Amino acid sequence: MFNRRMFVALAACVALTASSAFAGGSGGTKKDSTIKVVNKTNNPIYAFVDVSDADILNASMAADPIAAFKALGGKEIAAGGNFAMFSVKAGSHKVTAVDIVEEKPVGTQSVTTSKGKTSVVEFLNV
Repeated sequence: MFNRRMFVALAACVALTASSAFAGGSGGTKKDSTIKVVNKTNNPIYAFVDVSDADILNASMAADPIAAFKALGGKEIAAGGNFAMFSVKAGSHKVTAVDIVEEKPVGTQSVTTSKGKTSVVEFLNV
């Protein structure tokens, strides 16, 4: 499924992807913060928060990669502007996405969240 070239491509995405995270949301009453990951690509993706590239690569080579992605805390997000929410502690986070149809990395973005706020990360077609 995934191979070394996919891992290198994922690493390149990490280096080249510009962040499009925007803080927003409501409140200040929640203890934690939220990351909303929006899939604006043409295929379903799996999104991960604070999961290492090596762990994602290993999961992609498992006998059942979807189950392995779920075990890492990943969430499947349908194409066309659908989204998933991740509850996180306030601070810096890394959001990574993998296209599960084309079996390739979509990108990685850094986001800094604030207590009680929702930060939005969008993945677009490249």
